[in-house]
Amino acid sequence: MKKIFITFMSLLFLIIGGCMSKQQEVTTPHPKTKQQAPFTIRGEIQIQKIGVFVLGESNLRPGTKLTITCQNKKMGETTVKKNGEFYFQFDTPKFKEGDQIIIIMNPDVQAEKLQAVYGKKGEELSGPDVYEYMKNGTKYKGLKAGTFINHSDIMATIANDVISSWQSFQVPMGNPE
Repeated sequence: MKKIFITFMSLLFLIIGGCMSKQQEVTTPHPKTKQQAPFTIRGEIQIQKIGVFVLGESNLRPGTKLTITCQNKKMGETTVKKNGEFYFQFDTPKFKEGDQIIIIMNPDVQAEKLQAVYGKKGEELSGPDVYEYMKNGTKYKGLKAGTFINHSDIMATIANDVISSWQSFQVPMGNPE
């Protein structure tokens, strides 16, 4: 009986000792990185005798600089407002069929705090408006959206001096991955 008692106590001691010596693995959960929705630039373009008006919306951060081009010429820059909207106006050029009005966002010209969001080289950008460009031998990703000019529609609008309708630049100009 004494042997059974000693055996039982030895086993109990081993079991209790084994349970106590086990180290519990403590893991700290990694915070889930919030997946950014694709960045987009959308809006409308109105062409009148007195000028071309660009009214756009985006999910870009306030203060983001946008460049507006027409007929492959820089027409100027605008800045995204708090609500994601932007506005720009320029003189009406002599349009030709197939001309484009394009809105561009390049990360290399943004403030440092915005580059932290978009990536210094645009590595955080995604979506249908993403395009790639080279600058000083370095590859970047930016955003580009715009519309092609339908010459006959524009001439009718300008001739009548009537705001017929806004033209949407829903056409993604990027080359999404």
